[in-house]
Order: sequence, then C-alpha cells, then structure tokens
Amino acid sequence: MSIIMEIFNKRFLVYSLVFFPAFFGFGLLMNYFSGYDLDKNLSDVFTRTRIIFSIVFYIFLNLYQGSKKATK
Repeated sequence: MSIIMEIFNKRFLVYSLVFFPAFFGFGLLMNYFSGYDLDKNLSDVFTRTRIIFSIVFYIFLNLYQGSKKATK
C-alpha cells in the first residue's frame, strides 16, 4: 500500500508541475485569440496566476510531505 501511495504522490507532484504551466499558457493563448491587448493585461494575468499557482502548489506539497511522513 505504501508503494502505491509513493508512486501516486510522485506522479501527483510531477503532474502539478507540468499541468499548471500548461493551463497558464492555454489561458494566455485564449487571451491572445480573444483580442485582448497582451501588453496591458499581461501583468494582471501573471499576478493572478502566480497567486493561484503558489496556493495550489503549496497544498500539493503539503499533501506530498504529509503522506511521506504517514508512510514511515
């Protein structure tokens, strides 16, 4: 059981590292195709995404560390 949790948590961490920048890039593309002025809106998009990403990544990191402690 602990091996399954270990694999799951490693995969979870890798997915969080891979998918959130991908979603961020997808959001930038949507803004670009919607006709927004990217220079004007880029700082706003960056700030909002950075806040959300840091919160979500912090939660994932805590889950990963907590499960590592639980399996030991």
